[in-house]
Amino acid sequence: MGKGRKDLIELAIGPYRVNKANAWLIAEQIHFRHYKADELKLAKEFIRRGELLGTWFFDVYLANERSAKVLDMTGFGGISEATPWFDRIDATCLSEGEQYIIEFKDRLNYSGIGQLLGYKPQYIDQYSPEAPVKLGYVYHIDKPELHELAYEHSIRLWRI
Repeated sequence: MGKGRKDLIELAIGPYRVNKANAWLIAEQIHFRHYKADELKLAKEFIRRGELLGTWFFDVYLANERSAKVLDMTGFGGISEATPWFDRIDATCLSEGEQYIIEFKDRLNYSGIGQLLGYKPQYIDQYSPEAPVKLGYVYHIDKPELHELAYEHSIRLWRI
């Protein structure tokens, strides 16, 4: 992935344009490749509720040093061999002039916060979004002692 603005995320599922009228239908149509069962249930519920409306991409791949090495070894046709080595964002959403990176986890935890913080610079580098990049964490089971940490890193929390 080279530098330069991208209007379309090529290694992802989407775009899905979610609005209040179609949120329920879109949630049922979306295919989530790497989600665990509880994450899939949570993601579908979040979309159904229309908590964040806009243009969504799911299972967004981010290139890294490992995936680049595998691609170099296998050539252009080796993308399927390299996909296990990519980092994967659960979802992104362009909503009201802000680009969200979203993590879905059954529980609010340190690893989810760390994933978001790690994905943000990679995403900005690879996709050069025009909108400001925000972070969002959707979860079911709360851990209130992590709210301050999320706040310090400007991570928006949604408890479902």
